[in-house]
Amino acid sequence: MKKVFLGINIILLWITIWHFYKFPITENMSLSLHNKKIYRRLIFNTIDSLVKDKNDLLFNINFGGEEQDDVGRAYVKGLMKKGDVWIGYVYYFDEIIKESPAYASNPPNGDGLVVEEYVNKHSGYFYVTSNETKYHLTKEEIMRKFNLKKLSLKSPRFFVDKFGTDRELSNWHKYTYELPQSKLKDEKDIKKAKNIEKRIKKRRVFCVLSLILCLILQILFLVKNKKETIHND
Repeated sequence: MKKVFLGINIILLWITIWHFYKFPITENMSLSLHNKKIYRRLIFNTIDSLVKDKNDLLFNINFGGEEQDDVGRAYVKGLMKKGDVWIGYVYYFDEIIKESPAYASNPPNGDGLVVEEYVNKHSGYFYVTSNETKYHLTKEEIMRKFNLKKLSLKSPRFFVDKFGTDRELSNWHKYTYELPQSKLKDEKDIKKAKNIEKRIKKRRVFCVLSLILCLILQILFLVKNKKETIHND
């Protein structure tokens, strides 16, 4: 029975560490593609499994400028970097609807038809260089343009996490504590976010240390018990 409790403690410790890794306290919020930006974004009021699990639709690019215009937002499905060139794929509106019913029932602010028109206009493959941006391209056009044998796109999350900037309290914690989902600009929100981060860190350290302490005590107890059993025999 004691070994069962030890196993449960090990599993709880593993799940806790995995959870902290899966839901970091802070995240990079944007990725610069020369003169364009990809933003990490959370779709509000949704329990859509794809949005929460795969996180692909959390990353959007605005080809009209760097600001996150509600109507001018296209969601990036994949990215790759070839030398100094960024290549990516943007969902067609119908693809977003199929992937995320929540998006269909609650599109970004603005007229639904305007949103659909904007997304479709900028959908398909795109590339961004230091002096040129092209979108709404086919796979063949991209491969021919850059002499590619194959396209190996990765999740935008990979690139935002690795090369992104504007590190802030993660979207999940912003959502939980009702902080703005866009970049924090208000001094009051920045101060609140820092205090939240400190509280979360303390809580996480306490949880991990408590589980480790319990694990150590259980191991010591089992070792002692085993030694007493051998001695009695």
